[in-house]
Amino acid sequence: MKLSAIKFKAGSYITVENKQEGHHFYIVRRGAIKTFSSFRQADRLQRVLGPGDFFGVISAMTGHPRLISSQVVTDSEVIMVRKDQFDFLIQQSPPLVLKIIRSFSNELRKYSEELASRTLLATKKKDDPYMLFHQGEFYYNKGEMAISAYIYTQYIKNFAYSDLAKEAQERLKTIDLTVLSKIKHAFASDLNRKYKQGDILFSEFEPGFEVFIIESGRVNISKVINGQEVLIAVLKQGDIFGEMALLNNENRSATAIAAEPTSCTVLNQRNFNNIINKNARLATKIIMLLSERLWTIYKQLDNFYFKDIKHRIYDTLITQVYKKHVHNLTSASYAFDFGPKEIQSMLGVEERLVKDALRVILQEDIVTIDKNKFLCRNLSRLEKEVEFGRKMEQRRRRIEISREKHHQ
Repeated sequence: MKLSAIKFKAGSYITVENKQEGHHFYIVRRGAIKTFSSFRQADRLQRVLGPGDFFGVISAMTGHPRLISSQVVTDSEVIMVRKDQFDFLIQQSPPLVLKIIRSFSNELRKYSEELASRTLLATKKKDDPYMLFHQGEFYYNKGEMAISAYIYTQYIKNFAYSDLAKEAQERLKTIDLTVLSKIKHAFASDLNRKYKQGDILFSEFEPGFEVFIIESGRVNISKVINGQEVLIAVLKQGDIFGEMALLNNENRSATAIAAEPTSCTVLNQRNFNNIINKNARLATKIIMLLSERLWTIYKQLDNFYFKDIKHRIYDTLITQVYKKHVHNLTSASYAFDFGPKEIQSMLGVEERLVKDALRVILQEDIVTIDKNKFLCRNLSRLEKEVEFGRKMEQRRRRIEISREKHHQ
């Protein structure tokens, strides 16, 4: 299998933002390529790339519309890689693959923090050691002794000099020894691990050093929100989770508990690079996972550049359609699995602002509400309305810039 090298003249475009032609990505062989977005104001994606740099990976791996435009600064040559050639690329250039994974994980961490700072939703500090202790208290009071014992043990292990370490030790003394013996699995260091139903793999707020790949079984991912355990995902065979804690040295953002007898392959900082180099399919899957998450968070951040709530709602809806890999939009209708309450949480704005915008939206008859769920009557009209909103936002911004220059 041979990768294609293509030459471009200065000034020409290679990719165009929001277009659907993202079936391949590029590696700069020589020259300089500028990537940018015409929509974003403080453009986090604007940069000049040189030999060895890559672009277009996110859209190529997800099949979603392009996030950026790329224009040739000086006469350049790039290597074009199709998605089905990625395994071959991994075998030919393992360092490039690790570079992509590290780059994507760093971007995810940075943009996740930016997204959290822009919302009105209260967020817990994941690096606060007291949060891990209180997580143990939640399960202790709930009567989940094996889970609470695991969390207390992790708290003592990682925060031995904390004010609550002694209290965690006292809690462990009240837990039956037979229960304590059941959590030995959680401290194993084997590459291949087996879990019984109800076994905890890791807890929210604890330091994370491993990534899990489910070989068989299912795992529940949950968070404790306002004193309630909320199930946020059920992962199955082939799913990968926990990678952000490993790649970015972050504390866990959720709790993982086996929903049934489960087997996992576990990667850590010692074996991660070696296994990725030897397992092309695993590397591809991790990059696909990171690409999907990055595409989603880019779109969420883009959403803040709309000044009116109406177009923020429309944009959120069309993004959810794209996430389901519905790209050839027609006049067909589309039923969403969420409604006004969820859209408010997604946008992170006050309820009254959402209600005011929805009154206008319902009058425009592109989207309606059926049984507290959104129903789009015409996907093509929805997409066109979002594009119209983008153009209006760009026009408004150009006027603002012109006025600022005039007053200088």
